[in-house]
Amino acid sequence: CGSTCLHRLLCAAGVGCVSEPCWFDDLCRMRMSGNPPSKELVRALHLIHWVSARRLFPKATAFAMKPKSYGHQLLVTVAAAFPAASHLFVYRDARQVVGSFG
Repeated sequence: CGSTCLHRLLCAAGVGCVSEPCWFDDLCRMRMSGNPPSKELVRALHLIHWVSARRLFPKATAFAMKPKSYGHQLLVTVAAAFPAASHLFVYRDARQVVGSFG
């Protein structure tokens, strides 16, 4: 999958990249159920996450997170919580995704 490849590439380049954290899944599910999390909650959980990530990647100077496919649900909230941060979202053609299942 392209996003897993990007995650591995970032890790190899020294970026503290964490893949598919469960807490982010829960926030996305909140959003999808009509009860979106506040930007303050999103910010607080991200900050706790990055403190943990710094322990996993002590030499990293940049950090990234690879959410699951529905991570785009929180794009606006994450951008509001971290207005100075850079965000990269990778999109794939759904036909290629389905075709890759074999």
